[in-house]
Amino acid sequence: SDETRVVEGSFKTLSGNSTTTVYGSATYDNNLADDVKEKPIFVNLYNGSTVIAGDVVASDGDHRYMFAGVSDGTYRIVATNGILSKEASVTIENGLITYPENYSMVGGVNFELSGLSTSVILDDSDVPIAVDGLEKIYDTSVFHENVTQYDLQVVADGGRIDISLHASYIKVNDVTETEKGILVDKLGSRAEIVRYINLYIEKNVYRADGTLDYSANLPRLYEPLTISFPLEELAGQTIHVASLHNSGSDYDFRNWADASEARLTHDYVIITTDRFSTYALYRVTNPKTFTVVWKDGDGNVMKTETVEEGRAATPPEETPTKKSTSDYRYTFEGWDQEYSCVTQDMVILAWFYSHKINEDIDQPTTDNPNNGSGNKPADVKPGDNTNKNPSENNTSKEPTKYTYIGSTGGSPKTGDATPIAFLACVFVLTGAGIVFMLKKRDKVSKN
Repeated sequence: SDETRVVEGSFKTLSGNSTTTVYGSATYDNNLADDVKEKPIFVNLYNGSTVIAGDVVASDGDHRYMFAGVSDGTYRIVATNGILSKEASVTIENGLITYPENYSMVGGVNFELSGLSTSVILDDSDVPIAVDGLEKIYDTSVFHENVTQYDLQVVADGGRIDISLHASYIKVNDVTETEKGILVDKLGSRAEIVRYINLYIEKNVYRADGTLDYSANLPRLYEPLTISFPLEELAGQTIHVASLHNSGSDYDFRNWADASEARLTHDYVIITTDRFSTYALYRVTNPKTFTVVWKDGDGNVMKTETVEEGRAATPPEETPTKKSTSDYRYTFEGWDQEYSCVTQDMVILAWFYSHKINEDIDQPTTDNPNNGSGNKPADVKPGDNTNKNPSENNTSKEPTKYTYIGSTGGSPKTGDATPIAFLACVFVLTGAGIVFMLKKRDKVSKN
């Protein structure tokens, strides 16, 4: 067949409910051969791989094209004659058009087809990305080996260069464990990767007879491109972009989490980059939180805080207190729970030593305002669990809780050990009498 494929993709008619019009012109470089310049130029408006509008520019007539009724979104404009092509992108937001950086804005988006072609190839038609800046590769002041003098000579001899950016989604299984590990480590545990995209730039150099001279991948450009990633079902969410570039000996990680480096619209996240490999779209999840309440020795709330899961709670700055009684005073010893790694809602109680008033020697005891059980408090880290009063001599980390049956002169008082000593003697003597009686009865029965 002598037919040339000039448009590829699915087609959809513009809704026409917008008043925004995208327009411009498409012409040929005068240095091209006459038989090339005789071909019509097809200008098409793409949303991803779907053609939503098209126009034909005759070589010997009006060079202008126009697309009316274009609604908000980011679009690709492709001008091609089936062999040569140029591509740019436009963004329409609230009816206002943002034109490509490197195309004339006088009279719209203007293309000039030459032997220096650019295109975006969506290897996966479900990735409707848009790219701006590919044509900067052909700026002879900055091509820096992306385009060589040999390439330019091929074009001068009637050949052409095609530089294409390829885009496709990557399945998680197609991302190496090394890459996934680096991304998780760099982004942190709160980052949730929602999509992987593979980007690479291919350069094909063709001779004048149309045969391929050579192909090469360009992992890095010396002039960055502006890439618009579609959010689709993620539209309206705060999405960030990160990339992992294999430099051959190591991986170069980059993150576009800062608003100054990435622009987020309702439907796209837009970045500027000069490297092409594995890209990840991710969102930052809200951490799970717990409520921690701190109480003093009288049950009063000293502080309430919200703590992220796995992080440490922060004790109140002031020292907890407990009201003294007529017989006892109390000094703060520490907190009754570990709080360096919070995994649930917590009520943390202050732990105290009780000291009998007017005794020559203070007997250290514990007083737990929670239930009075007197169990040993857990070792608490971080935090200061030492006696807050340096004048006190109670340094025991295993305080004793005494239990009383009764005492003269009023209720049993914590800290008085005398009743226990008395009861211990009674129990010992009673036990001896029981043993004696049993042995005596046993002897009588044998007789």
